Parts: sequence; structure tokens; C-alpha cells
Amino acid sequence: MRALVLCLVIGCEPAREPPRPSPPPAIATVDAATVDAKPRVIVTESDPCGLVMDQLYFRDGATTLEPAQLAVLAETATMIRCFVDRHEIRRFEVQGHADVRERDPQRLSEQRARAVMQGLIDRGVPPLALTAAGYGAREPLDRTGTAAARAKNRRVAFVVVERGGR
Repeated sequence: MRALVLCLVIGCEPAREPPRPSPPPAIATVDAATVDAKPRVIVTESDPCGLVMDQLYFRDGATTLEPAQLAVLAETATMIRCFVDRHEIRRFEVQGHADVRERDPQRLSEQRARAVMQGLIDRGVPPLALTAAGYGAREPLDRTGTAAARAKNRRVAFVVVERGGR
């Protein structure tokens, strides 16, 4: 999957009257993140109307984040709040995923999505700006079957499902 990095140099100040279109963010291509990757916020092309921000990764069978992933969660919450405050995006879907070898991947993916959604709400994201959904093991990032591939597939992703407008 091709990913793009969106730098967190977004200010959260209210727009001046009349609002001017802001320049597009600087982006660079990177490889998919791994469980031990340095926290960053990623935007990937998912469809003509959507973006996917950095995925949060989980240990096998876990529904809680590792301490290193909490920094990604905090960065993601800041970014989502900025987009919502600016009325650029109205709703994100928190998508839980599991790897095929995990026990009850559908339930696990739903629990991961709900746990991360609650973490975003705890960090100030408005609850109405979020929905949670579990996708089980149906949408793997990596199908090679290696341990590293399965680690990439145990994740929560963030997808824009409703853009705003002024």
C-alpha cells in the first residue's frame, strides 16, 4: 500500500474573514509502518473522497495499545480536532482490523476500534465526529503470512467518511 506522510504543522487558529483556501500540506511517500515504528501521522489514498491517517498497531490478541503507540494516538487526536474545529471534516471512521491467526478476529477488531475511539474522545475529539467499525481479518495490509505481515494487519486505521464545508 502506498502511504503519504502529512506533517503536523497545522495550526488550530480560527480562520480569518473571509476564509482563504489553505495550501495543500507537504507530503512525502513512505512505506507502511510497523509495530515498532517511530510515531507519525500518515495519510494514504483510500478513495476519491477519503484519507486514512496512521494506523495504530497491537500485539497478538491485544485490545490495548503499547506505550509507544499512545504518542500516535495523541497526534491523531490533535489532527482530528483541528480538522473538525476548522469544519473541514465532519466524521472519521475508526476501523479495527485483526490478523487471520487471531482468535475471533471480528470481535477483536471491534474491540480495538471501540478502545481507540474512546482514547480519541478522552483526548478531546468530539464523539459525534467518530464512528467505530470492526473489519476482522478481511482487509489485510500484507498477505504474505509472515510474522511481520501479521503484525501490520493487527491495527486500527482512521478514514474520513464525511467532509465538511463552510
